[in-house]
Amino acid sequence: MPCKACAQIRTAVDLTFPISLAILIHMNTTELDALETDIDHVLSSLEQLQFENLSLKQKITSILKDRTLLDQKNKRAATEVKKILNRLKEYIHE
Repeated sequence: MPCKACAQIRTAVDLTFPISLAILIHMNTTELDALETDIDHVLSSLEQLQFENLSLKQKITSILKDRTLLDQKNKRAATEVKKILNRLKEYIHE
């Protein structure tokens, strides 16, 4: 039968990582507070990285759209230049 402290820990702590309850039982309050602070920092960093990742993905999408538009403009410009050159050749041969 589990001890009362174990039961309290199981109900008070949502263990999302495979941390042994025995380790938690033997940790003092200061160590638990430090662990909680570390976990909060990791979660905060994760959240920040997820935000930055989304932002970078959006920038990449925007840059790719701009690149596509520039490619299209370059192709149209090249076509126009070829037309102008052909007209000049025709004019010279007349």
